[in-house]
Amino acid sequence: MLRRLITLGLTSLLCLTKPSFAANDTIYRSTDKQGNVTYSDMPADLADEITLPEPSIYQSTPAQTLQRTRTKSATAKAVSYRQLNILSPLNNTAIRSNNGSLDISFECAPQIRPGHSFQLLIDDQVRQTLKQTGTVGLQNVDRGSHKIQLQIIEDSSGKILYQGPSITTTILRFSKLQQRPLLPPAGRNRTILTQLISN
Repeated sequence: MLRRLITLGLTSLLCLTKPSFAANDTIYRSTDKQGNVTYSDMPADLADEITLPEPSIYQSTPAQTLQRTRTKSATAKAVSYRQLNILSPLNNTAIRSNNGSLDISFECAPQIRPGHSFQLLIDDQVRQTLKQTGTVGLQNVDRGSHKIQLQIIEDSSGKILYQGPSITTTILRFSKLQQRPLLPPAGRNRTILTQLISN
């Protein structure tokens, strides 16, 4: 049993320390009178032929690629937005703006990460895409009440990552229908027209 263990150990050692032997090459094993085992690539009397097995080849992944994968995974797990709030206008407020201009200020925590963007929605329709917090100015917003909301999306896929609470604001714009007609100079005609308007 001891001799067999020694033989197996020598065989393993030979496979590790003899890179010059190619796969399927033939080596020779011989045993002397004292029981010592000898390996050689040259044939000898009473030597046994041994064919080396085909080596197993494993393709390693470059360390740099592994590091990038781990970093990307760790970053993805670390992203967790806590709030995305509209600071102004306040919810359920009316704003007089005859030209339909509207300034919207908002904040985000934590700060938006690379590869992400803000989407500003007016009445559930995307109005603008933004890269940073602050104030954004809108022009020619229609008269009436509007729902305003912000989302954070992933640039590559458009996936919604976070959505803030919505607010409602009302835009008050001048209308020609509300303009009072011009009255003629004082006199009988003006009196009649005034009565017609009052009625």
